[in-house]
Amino acid sequence: MKHQKISAALLLTIISFVVLSAYRFYSDFKYEKAVKQVFAQSDTIRIQKLQDHDTFISEKLKGITKVYKAYDKQNNLLGTALITKETGYGGFITVVVGIGLDNKISAVKIIEHTETPHYGGYITQQWFTDRFFGKTISSFLSLSALEAANDTEIVQVTGATISSGAVIEAVNTAISAYNYVELNNEMEKPASDLKQIRSNEENSFSIRYGDNKSIQITMKILKSFPNEKVDCILQKTTGTKTQMTAEGPNLRTVLEKYNINLDDYKGIGITGRDGYYAMVSKDIIDKDKIILGHIFNGKPIPDEEKPIRVVIPEQFGVYWVKMVSDIDLYDDIAEKNIKSVKMFYELTKDIKPYMYEYYGKKDEAFEIGQILSKFKNVNPKGFFTMASSDGLTKNETIAMVKSRYYIKTTGENAPMNVMPNFKLGSNVKYIAYFSTTEDAVIFPEEMVKLTDTISIAGKTGMPLQEALSRAGMKNINQKSYNFVSSSEETIQINGSQLHKCILEFKDKEVILLYDSPNGTVELKNLLEINQIE
Repeated sequence: MKHQKISAALLLTIISFVVLSAYRFYSDFKYEKAVKQVFAQSDTIRIQKLQDHDTFISEKLKGITKVYKAYDKQNNLLGTALITKETGYGGFITVVVGIGLDNKISAVKIIEHTETPHYGGYITQQWFTDRFFGKTISSFLSLSALEAANDTEIVQVTGATISSGAVIEAVNTAISAYNYVELNNEMEKPASDLKQIRSNEENSFSIRYGDNKSIQITMKILKSFPNEKVDCILQKTTGTKTQMTAEGPNLRTVLEKYNINLDDYKGIGITGRDGYYAMVSKDIIDKDKIILGHIFNGKPIPDEEKPIRVVIPEQFGVYWVKMVSDIDLYDDIAEKNIKSVKMFYELTKDIKPYMYEYYGKKDEAFEIGQILSKFKNVNPKGFFTMASSDGLTKNETIAMVKSRYYIKTTGENAPMNVMPNFKLGSNVKYIAYFSTTEDAVIFPEEMVKLTDTISIAGKTGMPLQEALSRAGMKNINQKSYNFVSSSEETIQINGSQLHKCILEFKDKEVILLYDSPNGTVELKNLLEINQIE
């Protein structure tokens, strides 16, 4: 029996050794394969041993896994490859960083990760990893949300702050290790705040109201409230529909505990920790439930959506903000009174488009702030409304969209709103119009899908009266209108005659056609339609 026990223990030891050896062999093979991809001309890969007893390595460079030297067929050194690990949003991210003989980063490659495909998974794309190419190892790198202000900043993947930041941390570890091992330079990287950011974001959110008042709601507090259970369908702007059961407290119930009456407010702004934002208007507040969901289909909310996801069962998914960080209660939102409707392409013809990079593709886009600067009166307390030709309407605060917010006019799903933290499926695609408190802007190629077409004087186009109504003008028949072209030609038409007008558009030009009692009147390059007071 004793010999049998010894044999079993020995067998277990042998199995463990074999498994461990196989894992190490697989890891080494995987790392060496990645190094050869980073140094495409390499023929020989040699590992460089690190001194385990070196306190700088053991304490300051904990993310370093392996260091390799790459050589060509003539045994000429090509550069150094460092394997580093950093904790991302979903777990470890393993990165190989290639540094050439010029002491610059030659390549960055993600070997493995557990980030979610539609968030941090984009860190593997070449359009992101190429952002590190040519960076000098004399300085550490930092994260930028939209555009790099200097050569040490790396623009993050849209909506993936933690994942992008983790890759930068891994590269910074490689920079520090290279400086120490190769250049004998103790270059200590700055402390990372990713861990604290992740913990705070996953476990609490704030409700802001009144004059700079705020309540911090932890998950422990939220779970003390009774849950409401709703069967609902999540409908995304991509067209996909997902049936689910959501559970969580009603926002009204939570607010009541703090003596806050939701009916006293004119709107709610909901911000996700990825930067996504949605405005919930008064009509939605009054008629729909707003559930602070933390249980879905009987299971706790997924890690990538923590701490909560707002669920508004009767509304499109653009209102179902996940990863909620802030809920703002607005007591003063200016009402709309649309007095002017403008044609987008004529309005923006003197604005140079910005080549906006969105998930690796660059398309022409126009900054909302520049467009709004052309309006006579923009009330920052009003709604910025976007309406899609597929029926979706979404409101945001004007103050929000004036900064770092764009309308993408070329490429997939254009015209579409984009900003650094908007993820695919969260945008308003195929925008037919957008409006502030007094001005609306039309995309005729999409607006016509809402109005259909009619024929006047042998020409076919968008019925003007319906287009103005769709854009938010009221009491149309009771007003008069001034039509202005980009060359400053003008025509005045009474509202009672607008049913005899169409908007014809060819490419980006909009033409007004008016079947007047004296014959057909035509105004080319229509810029705006202004209501006469």
